[in-house]
Amino acid sequence: MGAPARRRRLAVDERRALLLELGLRLFGARGLDEVSVEDIAREAGVSAGLLYHYFGSKREFHHAVTAHAIERLALVTAPDLALPPGQRLVSGLVRYLEYLRTDAGGWSWLLRGGGGDERLGALSEEYRGSIAAWVFDALPRQASTPVSRVAVRGWIGSNTEMSLAWLEAGEPAAAVVVRLMVAVLVAVLAAAGVDADVVEALRADAETGLRDLPG
Repeated sequence: MGAPARRRRLAVDERRALLLELGLRLFGARGLDEVSVEDIAREAGVSAGLLYHYFGSKREFHHAVTAHAIERLALVTAPDLALPPGQRLVSGLVRYLEYLRTDAGGWSWLLRGGGGDERLGALSEEYRGSIAAWVFDALPRQASTPVSRVAVRGWIGSNTEMSLAWLEAGEPAAAVVVRLMVAVLVAVLAAAGVDADVVEALRADAETGLRDLPG
C-alpha cells in the first residue's frame, strides 16, 4: 500500500486569497459581529494565530475582505470600451447583477456597508466614484455639470437599493432590473438638464443592447 499523498502547502498569497473569500462568505451569511476570528480560522483549517499573522486583527481582516470584494467587482464590471456608450452601460449592468447573484448573501452584506467605519466608507466612496466616472466617460464633456453629477450619484444609490431588493426576492429576472436601471439613468440625466439629444442617443443605443437580453 503506497504512502498517503502529501497535502500541498499553500503559498502565502494563495492562503490569504482563500481567507478573504471565506471572510466574504461568513460575514455575508452571519454578519460581522456574529463571526469570530476563531470561526474564520476553524472554517479555513488554520490557527487563529496564522490569521492574526496575515491581517493583524479582525477589523483589519474585515477591511481587507471589503477591499478585495470591491476590487473584484470593479474588475468584473469594467466597461467594455469596444461597445458604444449605451450598449456599454447595458453590458456592465448585466455583469454587475450576474456577479452579485454568485454570492447573494455576501453581496447583500457588502452593499449594506459591511458594518462600516471610516476606512470602509472610503472604499465604498472610491467604488461609487469609479462608477460615476465610468458614466461620464461615456457622455460628451459638457454633460458633466454639478446637477448631473448629483443625479448620477443618486442613480448609483438607487442601483444599490434595487440590487438588494432583487437579491433578497430572487425576482424579477435580471434583464428586467437592467431595464429599470437604464430607464432611471435616462430619466435623471434628462431631469438634470443634460442635452436632450445626448440623452436620447444614450437611450436609443442602450435599447439596442436591451433587445438582446432574455426576458
